[in-house]
Amino acid sequence: MKGKFYEELSNRIISKEDFITDYEALYNNPNESEVSDELYLLKRVLESAAIFACSPDDEHRNLALDILSRIIESGIKYEGVQAAIELILIRLGLFPTISLSIDQYGYKDFLNIWNKEKIQALPPVIASEIAIKETKNKYSLMQHEEYLTDFQAEVLNRLSKKESLSISAPTSAGKSFILKRYILQQFIKKDKFTAVYIVPTRALISQIHSEFKEDLKKYRIVDVDIFTSSYELVGDIAHPYKKSIMILTPERLQTIEGKTDNFEVNLLIVDEAQKIENTDRGIILEESVSQLIEWNPNAQVVFLAPFAENPEKIGGVFNSERVKTIKTDFSPVNQNLFLIDEKRNAIELSLFSPELNERIHLQSIPISRKISENSYERKVWVAMNIIEPGPTMIYCNGPDSARKTANSLSSMRGKWEINDDVEELIGFLRENIHKDYYLIDYLKKGVAYHYGNVPSIVRASVETLFSNKSIDFICCTSTLLEGVNFPTKNVILHKPRTGEGALDFLSYSNIAGRAGRLMKDFSGNIYAIDVDKWSGYKPDQKKEKHEIRSSMEEVIKSKKDKIIEHLRQTSMSGGEKDVEAAVTRFIIKEIRKGNKEFVGQLLERNNELNESDLNQITRMVEEIVEQLNIPSELILTNLSMDPRLQDALYQHLLQMKNPPYPSHPSSKDFSRQLKLILQLIKKSFKRTWSDKQVNFFTDLATSWANESTLGEIIIKRLNYKATKGSLSKEKINKTIEELIKTINSTIRFEIRRDLGVYVNILSYINEQNGLNIQMDEKLGYYLELGVSRPTTLALVNNGIPRTLAIMLRRKVLKEDDMKDINIIKKRIESQRETLEKELPSFMIEKLFE
Repeated sequence: MKGKFYEELSNRIISKEDFITDYEALYNNPNESEVSDELYLLKRVLESAAIFACSPDDEHRNLALDILSRIIESGIKYEGVQAAIELILIRLGLFPTISLSIDQYGYKDFLNIWNKEKIQALPPVIASEIAIKETKNKYSLMQHEEYLTDFQAEVLNRLSKKESLSISAPTSAGKSFILKRYILQQFIKKDKFTAVYIVPTRALISQIHSEFKEDLKKYRIVDVDIFTSSYELVGDIAHPYKKSIMILTPERLQTIEGKTDNFEVNLLIVDEAQKIENTDRGIILEESVSQLIEWNPNAQVVFLAPFAENPEKIGGVFNSERVKTIKTDFSPVNQNLFLIDEKRNAIELSLFSPELNERIHLQSIPISRKISENSYERKVWVAMNIIEPGPTMIYCNGPDSARKTANSLSSMRGKWEINDDVEELIGFLRENIHKDYYLIDYLKKGVAYHYGNVPSIVRASVETLFSNKSIDFICCTSTLLEGVNFPTKNVILHKPRTGEGALDFLSYSNIAGRAGRLMKDFSGNIYAIDVDKWSGYKPDQKKEKHEIRSSMEEVIKSKKDKIIEHLRQTSMSGGEKDVEAAVTRFIIKEIRKGNKEFVGQLLERNNELNESDLNQITRMVEEIVEQLNIPSELILTNLSMDPRLQDALYQHLLQMKNPPYPSHPSSKDFSRQLKLILQLIKKSFKRTWSDKQVNFFTDLATSWANESTLGEIIIKRLNYKATKGSLSKEKINKTIEELIKTINSTIRFEIRRDLGVYVNILSYINEQNGLNIQMDEKLGYYLELGVSRPTTLALVNNGIPRTLAIMLRRKVLKEDDMKDINIIKKRIESQRETLEKELPSFMIEKLFE
């Protein structure tokens, strides 16, 4: 009843013209004829904000924070106003933001939250309200006390009750923070505990691995293993564990599931669970997670998805009916949406309030000539003329646009003094990438670009420089949506698109959600240029909700005929990836235990599916399975590959007296054997590689697995290209990016996957037929990590980037066969002085934390 009262009262206030006038006055300098008393204005809007903060409606609460952020960032010094702001922040449950107002803006601790000696006595009603909120939101772990937001406190409370949850919340809500605290809590309480943390990308594996290492050290929690590779869990280097966190992509989880009948999990977290709708990867995510839940029906499960209208859908997709939902649209960081339009001889700057559905005109900026229609030039103009100071992310529709934007921006910036950290990265790029690498020129002006074909260690270094405010601008693509948690102060967008087309609401929200950082900013700024000309979602419209859909369901519903066609094909090459993944899943299900139960689940959770279509598919799948010669047990070790392709390779290998075998990358015969294997894979799996490509892949994989640095690989490729003609700066950079793309997409993913299947089948034949072939079964593992010696493997598996691991082995470790990471760490520590002289600080700083 109380909440309903405040909700209705808030709606009445918002509908009043006087409130709109006051709200607009916060964003414009008050005119004496309209607002004669600044304090009177602040009193009125703060009274409204205090009521909004008590409403259960997230839009009202967002509006309250919007008002507070504007007042705080305008530098208001009245103590009475500051005290009122602190009280409203407590009502909003934003204790971290109160801390920020004290540390960054010099507010006093008016309400005695942190100070041991009270500043002043509080009225009983307010003291009681604060005490209740403090009790609810204070959290202690190993004598470390922290205050949580209301959302974080609710999540932790329900996790502590062992509830399984599907959580929908904004990007800045602090979801991952509280989940990590809960996992640490379990490690402290229990003698045995295993958490599996599923993330969509390798970049996120690296980030979360690093964060857990820091947290374990901070809270002095020992004897916890962190696993990031399938081979660490089911390969010959696997070892028993009692407490562990396994950070995996869906593909790595699926690899583990193919090599074991079960493994025990206490807590399963699926980050970015809405990825179940992403074509073939969504199908892999759905299948791998469903299998793990089936093996562990009593495990606690947590699904994370931003802005989901139907978070309850996720539990049904993964056959986990115990899952309860937590849904909030309240963001603990306010976001200002600025709309920028060119009209006649001026640029019009407006603020859009989604809660009020109002455009507030802020400023007209005269221009002497029209701004170019080129997207990158319009964004650069805004960056140079409009944005507020602070780290700025410029969203670009592709790598070429990112480079052009970075080039134009750096050319327009005046003198800019680079610090030692930037200088170090520039030196590293010259020595380890190439002296003509474009990024070097832009870093000199405090600008960088960030997309998939930038080396991972360079991307990570750019992220660190940007986070530390050593550079001002970063021009990025949609790759960042799939990557690390990477907040900023400002985001600039113009006609944004992804590789798949116009930006939808979820993709826009993911980008815009980077604006503003909890504990760092009260607000973030989004600058949207020419919104009326955007295709897809337009941010000045009413906020949408994203309805999560299963890629498996969608492909069955919309591409049934293509599935039938694919099932009829004898050649399974060149089809659509989601169709191929759906067919593979049906065949694997049939081999495991038949499709009857699976079809029933599909029909139950989606009434748009046609039962007769599913029955036709399952009949065809049954016929295919009957015709396979390859043993079922072997198929089930390779869950990502169509069993018909596996069968073709199996038949080829059976007919060979001396099949090519995988050897260790350091062996003399490695390259020749790898080339023969790739030729056989090309034939069996219907790959469209040319002979020239097979030679190139063989040479590149050999260098990569043998621990050549990226710089060495680049120089080798450029020297080869130079024999075909002179190399311009443009050609050099194009070659570098093509090379990185081939390493990441072809060598580390496609060929690594194919080789994994090859090794499994050959190993089976070797054992069954007594061929006595001596082979190294870890070839796929070497290709994925890019290292193959025990010393570097130990380093990489403990979160050390590949480039640094190789340098450490070469410079101070020397031996190739050191496996004990504790011994390795001691050796590194003993050479600290040498390393600090020879390696950039950004590479080694975490070695000695």
